[in-house]
Amino acid sequence: MQFTNQQLQAIQLQDRHVIVIAGAGSGKTRVLVERFLYLLEQNPTWKLTDIVAITFTEKAAREMRDRIRIVVNERLQNATDEIMRQRWQQHQAALDAARISTIHSLCAQLLRANPVEARLDPNFAVIDEIQAQILIRDVVDQAVFEFLGSDADAANILLEYHTIRDIRRILRNFISYTMAHQFESMLLKHRDAQTLFAYWQMLCEKINEDILTVLRQDQDFYQACYWVDHFHPEQLYGDKLWPAWEAIIKKREILFSEATLNSEALYEILEQWQSSQIINLRGGSAKFWGSKENVEKAKQYLRFIRESAQYYCAQMIAPLNELDELSAYLTLAWAELILYAAELYSQVKEEQNVLDFDDLEYLTMNLLESHPTVAARYADPVTGDFKHIMVDEFQDTNDAQRRIIYKLAGIGQPNSNGRLFVVGDPKQSIYAFRGADISVFGAVQSEIERHQGYIVSLNRSFRTHHNLIENFNALFSRIFPPPHGPVADYMVQFEAMTAFRNSEQVHD
Repeated sequence: MQFTNQQLQAIQLQDRHVIVIAGAGSGKTRVLVERFLYLLEQNPTWKLTDIVAITFTEKAAREMRDRIRIVVNERLQNATDEIMRQRWQQHQAALDAARISTIHSLCAQLLRANPVEARLDPNFAVIDEIQAQILIRDVVDQAVFEFLGSDADAANILLEYHTIRDIRRILRNFISYTMAHQFESMLLKHRDAQTLFAYWQMLCEKINEDILTVLRQDQDFYQACYWVDHFHPEQLYGDKLWPAWEAIIKKREILFSEATLNSEALYEILEQWQSSQIINLRGGSAKFWGSKENVEKAKQYLRFIRESAQYYCAQMIAPLNELDELSAYLTLAWAELILYAAELYSQVKEEQNVLDFDDLEYLTMNLLESHPTVAARYADPVTGDFKHIMVDEFQDTNDAQRRIIYKLAGIGQPNSNGRLFVVGDPKQSIYAFRGADISVFGAVQSEIERHQGYIVSLNRSFRTHHNLIENFNALFSRIFPPPHGPVADYMVQFEAMTAFRNSEQVHD
């Protein structure tokens, strides 16, 4: 089957960094394989191991390697001259050494290759998530017993709101390098509950200010409110829709114009407007509005305003109260316990000479950022081992992984353009519970755009029937922010998919 124009772009663009937004069933796996092979064809001096392909799972890595193996064998059989035959023969021989793996497998390779700089025994073992949980369970039992027996104040507040069983269960989910680092930073900045609570208040105000900025840039929302404010004939006052109309009129000017509008007042306005009791769409008489068409138009605007208020209100953080202040004391107690348990966990891993996935990420990040010569060994445009970095499922990347990828691709270094190729779909980001950060995808996309990189959208599904696609588009266009409006960095904009054909056919 022939490639679409967008797929060809994703395969062939080389002179700048590329980010591909690939919807479900859009053929991204085939695109990744074809790009890998296209790069080898277009760069005769490259070895197969010069290209790094990072997948989300080991299964995906095996599948990609197998697909590449099939095509390499085909190219070898169909080679028309001796030079091409030798090149494909070399690539075939290197397939077992191909750098196609998960980010964690790649990190382990880098750490073992640089044990002195990483300050590690290169014979370390990697424990998977199940093995890590078994180890953590034992560590938590010991940490809870020792910590609660040594810190009376923390023990009192923790046991006032949690059972021992709950403390153990919660703690098992919070022992990681990421969490320990975050809580350590928090304790360094906020040694008491009052300071922490004041910081929370400032942070909430900042988040809500950002939401207000986005709201005020939402032209559809503004126009709907403007229409309501400027269309209210005298006779409207007796109509059943008037209370809803009046609720908009009273607050519109404040919402869109008042410079001193704080988050508490903003939350109050949106909370009113999202209420079906206040923005009540029942009633509406043509004799008050002049025509049935005006009634329907009024209801459409009111419905849109209510739904928009619901959306923005859901993004906001409600004003903090006494319970939040109490939570500051509880949070500090938890932070101390988590740090104690994390330190104990690190000691046990060091004794057993094992690393978990978090260790692999952060040790590799520190290795590359603290040792420029090591990073250059892989990222130098001329002498580096890695000529091109491809990353699949980029929507499930975290910031540590991004920093590793940037270092390996030489991002920010001279002559690094065209070395990074990432594929993902932010709408499919579902691994926040494992540390994935959807804002990383948006930040990288913005950075690639700033450096005149390519943004390629694969929005045609080869898998799903057109009737399903139409219904999905109708549903999700009401859930996600519009494609061209302003959004916060943790939001995902809607992009419609199209169906390749009327009957279902898998193409991936």
